[in-house]
Parts: sequence; structure tokens; C-alpha cells
Amino acid sequence: MIEEYMERLKLGEENALDSIYNKTKKLVFSICLSYVKDYMLAEDMMQDTYINVVKYIKSYKKNTNPEAWICTIAKNLCLNEIKKNKKIEYGDYAMEVADNQNDNSTPLIDIAIKILKDSELRILLPHIIDDRKFVDIANDLKMSEGTVRWKYNNALNKIRKYVERSNYETN
Repeated sequence: MIEEYMERLKLGEENALDSIYNKTKKLVFSICLSYVKDYMLAEDMMQDTYINVVKYIKSYKKNTNPEAWICTIAKNLCLNEIKKNKKIEYGDYAMEVADNQNDNSTPLIDIAIKILKDSELRILLPHIIDDRKFVDIANDLKMSEGTVRWKYNNALNKIRKYVERSNYETN
């Protein structure tokens, strides 16, 4: 269905972008967040992604994977932003998230961003935030589905151990 909207956007039908946005926004946000680890910056990168979708829609090839094309734009924008800033200041991320009050903020996501590697976040966040299937994540990351599932389970185990340790220390 996104393919149809991509073709309509290519023909100059600007309201097709609304449908593309609504169908891909969670996925794009999760990709951006996994790279920049900052809710506000991830939202900015997400918006820039859709600006670039419009800007480069003529280069989109029909019957390819539109989600992967959009995610590649998001990833490249985030990598460019990271390079531009040289180093992202992580600071006390939990305080920043609490102050932000973003709808996507949950204790699980906050803990994941705090303790997991980037490669683990790129698997966990799309699955949790956008309910992406492991096979789709594997295709996006050019990994086997088994590897993605294994890394996902390892990431969950790290989070579980962190939570157990935290609960033990607070009791």
C-alpha cells in the first residue's frame, strides 16, 4: 500500500505524504532514536527524513521496498548529524527523558537506551515501537533472522538483569 502512495507522491500528489508518514512514522522514529539517543533530536531527524523523501522521491524505484528506502534516508541523516556534532552528549539520559514527557517514553526504552549497544537498539526499538517483524528487521540490517532473534533475546536478558539488579539494590 505504501508503494501506491510513493507513486502518487512521485506524480506530485502532496497529500500522499500524509499516508506515507502515518504508515511509517513509528518505524522511522525508532530508527532515528536508535542512532541519536535523544527524543527531540530523533523527532527532528524524523521530520528531516520526510522532507528528504519529498526531495528525492523522483529517485525512488517502483516495486522496491519503500520502507527500507525511507529507513535508509533516516539512517543516513542520523549518521550525518552524528558526524556533524562529532560526539553526542549523553549526560543523564533518564532526567532528559523525564523532562521531555514524550509519548514514546517508557521505562523499558529508557533502560534500553542507557545500557544497550547501538546494534542492539537497532533491533529492539523497531520491534518494540513499531511492532516490526524480525524478518523485516533482518532484511533492513542485512542479517539473518536467527541472528536478529538471538541479539533481541540477549538484549532483553541484559535489560532483565539490569532491572533485577536495580530492584535488589533499592530494597
